[in-house]
Amino acid sequence: MYDERHERRKMRVLLGIATLASLTVLAAVIPSPYAIERPGPVVDTLGDVKIKDETMPVISISDAKTYPTSGELNLLTVTIVGGPEHPASWLSLIPALVDPSQRVAPRSEFFPEGESEKDREAANTVLMDSSQMQAAAAAFRQLKQPVSVHLDVAGVSENGPAEGILRKGDRLVEVNGKRIADFVDLRQSIVSAGADNPLSIVIERDGEKQTVSVTPRIPDGGDEPMIGAVLSTSYTLPAKVDISLSQIGGPSAGMIFALGIYDQLTPNRCLTASP
Repeated sequence: MYDERHERRKMRVLLGIATLASLTVLAAVIPSPYAIERPGPVVDTLGDVKIKDETMPVISISDAKTYPTSGELNLLTVTIVGGPEHPASWLSLIPALVDPSQRVAPRSEFFPEGESEKDREAANTVLMDSSQMQAAAAAFRQLKQPVSVHLDVAGVSENGPAEGILRKGDRLVEVNGKRIADFVDLRQSIVSAGADNPLSIVIERDGEKQTVSVTPRIPDGGDEPMIGAVLSTSYTLPAKVDISLSQIGGPSAGMIFALGIYDQLTPNRCLTASP
């Protein structure tokens, strides 16, 4: 016997299921403007890491006496899911919303306008390399070993004070007759000289020293004088330090690297830390 009410109820249920399924499919494929920040791999900087099927120590030091280590110094990482080229779907956000170890935030918080995933990866690689060098320098300095600092011009601002005077690759040696100790020392010299007062800077260019004059200016929106040059810092260390990591970038691991290097260079130490 045909039951119209039963059939209508059945149709409503089927329609509800179909609607829910459609919404789920759409939520799974429609990109959202959000990204997910979640815990990444943990690496023991005193241990080994596997890269391209080869196992190697995370930190290796050549041309220096090293000592056995014990304990762990863990490097914690963060993974970002949902970049401009591979956006996170609305459906993928749901697990992150209920997991306290994950965070959902606007994608622009991690990728500024116009920055691609490749751009971010390249920038993080540079930051990681710089962090590793600074960590090694800090460890050797703590051991009272000599570390030389070099400031090189990585770029010159258009229409800035240094345009046409400094070039990419120039190494800054002295300012106003005083040898430059590090970036902070140079910055203090520029600020102390004040705006519109020429600085006498000794540089090394193509292996030869020469003296140039740069007049710092206060940029629009700024409050301190600048010379309008982007500088990179490099170090000459008493021993070679290699840090092997794969697909990990950013600047935040400097302290744990410094501790790992210091631990290898000093006897009878046992450190356990998870920053």
